[in-house]
Amino acid sequence: MRATLTLLLLLVCSSISAVVYPDDFKDGWDKYVGKTITFNQRMYLCSRHYSRPDRMYISHKRIQCEEECGDDETGHLIYMTNSNTTDFKVPAGAYVDNLTAYVYSANSISVSGNIQWQDIDRETPPDVGGRLKVVTANLQKYFYNWQKSSYADCTSEQEFSVQTTKIASALMLMDADVYALQEIEETPYAISYLTDLMNTEYGEDVYAYISDSWNNVNYSKSAFIYRKDKLLTVGGNESGTASNDYIYVYRMRIQCFQERLTGERFVLSVNHFKAKDNSDTKDEETRMQNARNLVNRLKSKNFGDADVLIVGDLNNYSLEAPCQYLVSNGYIDQTKKYSPDGYSYLYNNTVGYLDHALANKSMDEQISGVAPFHINTDYSKNMYGHKMLDTTIHRYSDHDPIIVGINLYVQGDANCDGVVDVSDITSIADYILNGNTKSFSIKNADADNDGAITVADITSIASIILE
Repeated sequence: MRATLTLLLLLVCSSISAVVYPDDFKDGWDKYVGKTITFNQRMYLCSRHYSRPDRMYISHKRIQCEEECGDDETGHLIYMTNSNTTDFKVPAGAYVDNLTAYVYSANSISVSGNIQWQDIDRETPPDVGGRLKVVTANLQKYFYNWQKSSYADCTSEQEFSVQTTKIASALMLMDADVYALQEIEETPYAISYLTDLMNTEYGEDVYAYISDSWNNVNYSKSAFIYRKDKLLTVGGNESGTASNDYIYVYRMRIQCFQERLTGERFVLSVNHFKAKDNSDTKDEETRMQNARNLVNRLKSKNFGDADVLIVGDLNNYSLEAPCQYLVSNGYIDQTKKYSPDGYSYLYNNTVGYLDHALANKSMDEQISGVAPFHINTDYSKNMYGHKMLDTTIHRYSDHDPIIVGINLYVQGDANCDGVVDVSDITSIADYILNGNTKSFSIKNADADNDGAITVADITSIASIILE
């Protein structure tokens, strides 16, 4: 009997084909239909069926949309069913190694039993370095006056309380010095309420919001919350467009900030371009007009400093015309520079950046890192949204936030702590001898401005210290 079972087991195991996707399927699926296969590589959950969580799409990598990477990769998705799976709360982006499945038709497989999904760390914000941090975040219809607004996404006080908790917890976890927010109620009540909650949770009065004059419960705006113990505001909260078409005067805002420690400044432009909602035939042209208005506005005057950072939900992917217009006008795409394979939005099984960070040349040299924090778009709103009364940080919005690290330029401040002292000499020596670049700014360290890091820079820093 034991010999018979062993033989049957060997026969079953030998009938399982080991395959590599998509290479082994370039000539079609026909030879695998009706057979059991094992993928000899890591496979990723790309998305779930909207109303059937037992049905999902997987692939050998996250598939970027054509407007993001320039390649049409949608054909590399596999349709999978797994009716025995009990944990439907697994987010897109989770992965499984050596998945065994039955091929029942072309491009369609089924799996029995629970899949041992693994996932990335979604509780710890990515490390972008920098002495200062900026977070750009779309809050997806956060309205304090939800009862009066036709735009709000809440239908009860409990839902609003949960939505506020999710947003505040996520923002504070990212520990930014400036939050550049989109889709928050136009009146001052929502931004004030959120700021007060963050101060309560922090235990000190450190957060402040920048006020404006808008006061309509049916519109959303862009807004700033900042750490007043770290930063000062310079000048007013100005429009990012001279045009009064639609309501983009509220959604495109510019503010100059000054770092208290160093006295250095930068200009932050937060934007929410026309949505991809097909509400009119001029969607794409409106987004292009948003981009043109922003470029012209930033050229029109000095807003307090020459270093400019553009962030926000621009509602177009990296290779689409509005983003490319910004690039053609001298703004460097920081999201693609630092996280080229990242994304902030999941749509139709593919991912890409709708949320961006772009810097002009002088600001680009002061960026230490940029990364999305994948706490929203991969999660189902039917599992994690505020309407489900889920109080985790996940799915407070349909967009992922983007985190930007900044080391404002201070001549001689090689270790980017905001102070020029002996530790900067040690940092340069460590760089010259060991190539250590951690918490190190080549721009700051080049104290003699000769384009190279040498012993001469140590001499220059010593002179700065002794002055």
